[in-house]
Amino acid sequence: MAAVAWSLNDEALIAELREKKDLLQAAIFERVNSLGAQLLQRVQGKLSGEVLNQRTGVLLRSVEWQAAEYVGAVCQTSVGIDEGQPSFVYAYVHEYGGQGYYTIAPDQAKALAFEGPEGMIFAGRVNHPPAKETSYLRSSLDEMTDEIYAQLQETVSGVLA
Repeated sequence: MAAVAWSLNDEALIAELREKKDLLQAAIFERVNSLGAQLLQRVQGKLSGEVLNQRTGVLLRSVEWQAAEYVGAVCQTSVGIDEGQPSFVYAYVHEYGGQGYYTIAPDQAKALAFEGPEGMIFAGRVNHPPAKETSYLRSSLDEMTDEIYAQLQETVSGVLA
């Protein structure tokens, strides 16, 4: 799950902002909400061909955006795939890569059949190499980090002006 969270910890700044608390909280809320929507669009772009080729669209449709909310003094939003979604394991493997080789065996047939370089290959089982990492969540957040801080700083500066 990729998330954006920001809080104020500078005591001098907090004291200066006490009179503008409601205005500041509302402005930060709107900005964090906007940043969450931007993060969702970036992730969807990566799942639409930038990082992964879209085949069925199941993974793309599984991505959820949680609107901004305050949890204590922290305003946060998140973009990701819920662990309860059927596509979660598939999404996880793409995001972080496979953990190691795994065996593929037929369920209902006596053998696996697939096209090889010299024709059809039949096998009772195969050891599949681990999937490579094709990050779409963490890479999207990494790409947006500087912009996130710049937009939040602009928001706070705007309220103080």
